Amino acid sequence: MGGNDLKEEGDWRWMNDLSKVNFTSWSLGEPNDYGGGEDCAHFRLTKNYQWNDMPCTTEDGDNKPNIIGITEVKPKANRYKPSTAEYSIPEVGNYKVFEKNIKSDEGRDLLMYVDSNLEATEITMKTEFQENIFIKVKLNQNDKLLVGLIYRTPSNSSKEHNDKLVNLMSEATDMGYSHILIMGDFDYPEINWETWNTKGDRPNSIENKFLEALQDNFLYQHTTKLTRWRGADTPHTLDLLITNEEEMISNLEYMSPLGKSDHCVLSFDFNCYVNIKRAPRIANLYNHGNYKDFIQELNKIDWHNKFNAENSIDKNWNYFLTILKELEGRFVPTKTMTQIGKKRNVFPIDKKTRDVFTNEPQGNIPEPKHIPLDKNIEELNIGTDLVLTHLQKIKTDKSAGPDNLHPRLLFEVKEGIAEPLGIIFSQSLIQKVVPKDWKSALVSAIFQKGNKSQAKNYRPVSLTSVVCKIMEKIIREHIISYMKENKLFSNKQYGFISGRSTSLQLLECRCTKQRKSAGE
Repeated sequence: MGGNDLKEEGDWRWMNDLSKVNFTSWSLGEPNDYGGGEDCAHFRLTKNYQWNDMPCTTEDGDNKPNIIGITEVKPKANRYKPSTAEYSIPEVGNYKVFEKNIKSDEGRDLLMYVDSNLEATEITMKTEFQENIFIKVKLNQNDKLLVGLIYRTPSNSSKEHNDKLVNLMSEATDMGYSHILIMGDFDYPEINWETWNTKGDRPNSIENKFLEALQDNFLYQHTTKLTRWRGADTPHTLDLLITNEEEMISNLEYMSPLGKSDHCVLSFDFNCYVNIKRAPRIANLYNHGNYKDFIQELNKIDWHNKFNAENSIDKNWNYFLTILKELEGRFVPTKTMTQIGKKRNVFPIDKKTRDVFTNEPQGNIPEPKHIPLDKNIEELNIGTDLVLTHLQKIKTDKSAGPDNLHPRLLFEVKEGIAEPLGIIFSQSLIQKVVPKDWKSALVSAIFQKGNKSQAKNYRPVSLTSVVCKIMEKIIREHIISYMKENKLFSNKQYGFISGRSTSLQLLECRCTKQRKSAGE
């Protein structure tokens, strides 16, 4: 779904695999003087549903990870104690934060970010192992996912400490979860994960005890290549990915280290299905809006001063859009929609069109008559009155476009937005550019006929900005008026000219055929 590489500066780089769940393990390694955040892991979950009678698995359009896990958050010998709020990442999305040892002097700290749309709760394990976080995530039907984040410090190699980790792994597998994923920096450099053996003949070593625990609990470890390099030290495989089924992980990649880390980034797909719990939809109650005060606030703004001629069209448009959305939040009440309404009754229409067509002999296409022009089209001046006229004709029962400006809102506050829209339209014509928002569309695939699993049998229908459509109509009317005035339309032109519909065209064809049959 989207393996992510969080750079040192804080931006994200995505890799797309639209078929499965993605999980990425980040490990920054031992050089802890560079700051917190040593090992990081995150993954995305798929959601499963029906679309046009086809089972579909899709991902969210924002491509953000559903869960992010970070170990060794605090640098060594760190005196500053940051709060949990300082680790929020609003730029990426809304997450619930689970932490371990953030406010204490113990350990290096663990953080786990969980998408707020997931039904996730923290699990308190009975085994007292110092650095671990476990959460459960509700999957499809009765399935449950247990996600564990573990850091085993290399400074404590005692048998007692290792026994606690072994007991923790056993406890996790005994909890009855259908899916188990445990990851982190386990720091077992002596284990060869390609052969599942250790160096030398030491059956009682902590490494052998850990291997036995995995085998006794039927767990699979998927990292087999080296994950950590540091100077002249021997490379080792320290960062592990453990599951309860062998096929749960695929497409494992060993990527470049993060920042100044000496651990590589592990990117892979984790295979499971989850129903994303969506937040309740917020609906605007346009029938109860206070549009009188809305328009008064709009009229207080000096739009000519705000829309500086030196500003780009996008800057002026974004300012207008921000003001309008802010006032909408103040003067238009909202309602939380907690239930899905009943589907409208849909009656299939049997379109019998085969009998309409006839086979006619091919003929020569007549040459259009050349009409000399001695009058150029006049420059289009878009003023407040012209924009207001078109705003009054808006169909308020239509849907909003990508800019989320509803036609009902534009109609109700038309007296307050006609002036700024006129300025934006004029600037667009002068600069010969349109705002980027107007180039976006909400596209839906409408099934036509044939096999529903083939893309060719769908027709794309786009929903564009309502404001952009208003400007298009203004320009269209100006051009149509010029062409009518100069008689540039053929008498055989139908369809998009007022008073000359396609129905009239069919009637004329029938009359022409009858006259021809009568010998006229």
